[in-house]
Amino acid sequence: MNSKKVIIPFGKIVRRGDGGRIGINFVNMSNCELSPTHGGAEEELRFFIYDIHPRFNTLESTNLSGIIFLAGLYIATDSSISNEEIGMTGMARAIQLIRQCFVTRPLSEEEFFCLGNVKELARHHSPTLYLLAADVERNSASYRFLSQCYSDGEEPLNYSSKETAEEGSAYAALIERTANPRLLLSRTESNRSLGWHNSKRRAKRRRVLNRLIEIEPCPVSKTALDDLHSSFASMWTGIKRASSKPYPLQGSTSTKLEEKVHGEMKLSWKLHCEEKEVDITLDPTIVHDFEEMEKVVVSLLDEIEGYLFLILNGDPCRHDIHWHAQALNFLRLADEIPVAFKRDMISIACNRKKSTEFNPILSENAQDILHDSVLVWLELLVLGDKIDFLRSFDDPNLNKNKSFIQELTAERRWQTREHPYWLAFEADQGIRIRPEQYEMAIHLIKNNGSAVQLNMGLGKTRVILPMLILFWSFSSKTDLIPRVFLLS
Repeated sequence: MNSKKVIIPFGKIVRRGDGGRIGINFVNMSNCELSPTHGGAEEELRFFIYDIHPRFNTLESTNLSGIIFLAGLYIATDSSISNEEIGMTGMARAIQLIRQCFVTRPLSEEEFFCLGNVKELARHHSPTLYLLAADVERNSASYRFLSQCYSDGEEPLNYSSKETAEEGSAYAALIERTANPRLLLSRTESNRSLGWHNSKRRAKRRRVLNRLIEIEPCPVSKTALDDLHSSFASMWTGIKRASSKPYPLQGSTSTKLEEKVHGEMKLSWKLHCEEKEVDITLDPTIVHDFEEMEKVVVSLLDEIEGYLFLILNGDPCRHDIHWHAQALNFLRLADEIPVAFKRDMISIACNRKKSTEFNPILSENAQDILHDSVLVWLELLVLGDKIDFLRSFDDPNLNKNKSFIQELTAERRWQTREHPYWLAFEADQGIRIRPEQYEMAIHLIKNNGSAVQLNMGLGKTRVILPMLILFWSFSSKTDLIPRVFLLS
């Protein structure tokens, strides 16, 4: 998926006194120090470059300073009305972003500067954001011993400040006023920042729903989706030819180690020859078929998105269906109950209980139907990405184009209901997990402690590693936390 970029100058975000306008005081970086700019020609200014997510329309950054700075912009421009582009208030988005900033190293001077700016903007405005930012700062400080500037006799930083105590008191008052999960700390975050988590107060604020609602089945069935996948199989035919290439290496197999190594290499050579010796014949109308299939996918996406948002954000919460419906709509208007947007579907795919955060009167059966519908929606998104990629080829000899053939013939070898987090990963990143990537990941999952080799550029870092992290993060068979060690 192609993305647009936004460039924003780096500096201190401030609220102007003249009408509450927001500004950025530029910072000079020429001496490797953060100092106010005076407009000199020798000064060095820095900029952050953000990608606009092509699907969810949110600003994205892989730079930690950029993420923290973006959180500062969102909290500075926050209002009580949700931002239509991101589907939530600036405060809620800033909280989401700061949650992404926990690292196992000391913060750099630039990152520390941005985080302090966020704390300053959040003070007396968002106790949740302030406490999270302070937690990030405290977590990073615990790794100061890794810094070259650290000395054994250095005094530890004191985070039991008056400001933190004030924000803690403000947070205690906040949980009496709102039950919106986007604006509150999780149990772990609350225990870490405050030493307590009062879930009973939040429970008192939730209405007692004596009757839950059922919903209609999804208008786009799994059968319709399977038919689309079958259409790809009908666009090409493959004929395997016997390979005439002999195994090129001649070596001794006098020891068990040599025998095992040669056995693995012979198997690898055989698979290589089978891949090369397949003649692909394409349907002559394949380009036109892509265009027609794309129209079908777009139509189905519009239909299923309307169905999902209808359930999560309003109807069937009509007053003639449920007596709490009107109250729920008022709570959405007041941001007491969050309004679902496309990115929220990702979390629902990985945890069906998340749907009750947006519509708390859904029955267990309705949650199951909704979860299955979200998976169909995600599969349609991935299928649409595949069609876009295939249509991007401008080659008169498509049957000889290896990248085109690889994408066309690739089939999903795993069940989306078993691994919804992989499907969500595909939709979010605009990728398709290739069969060999799945085989590699599942081999590592089933063979603990094994080592495998994969050629450069085949998705070890971008695809297979995230697949393993997601699997172990969502696995119900273990309560271990995945940890990645990158050797350099």
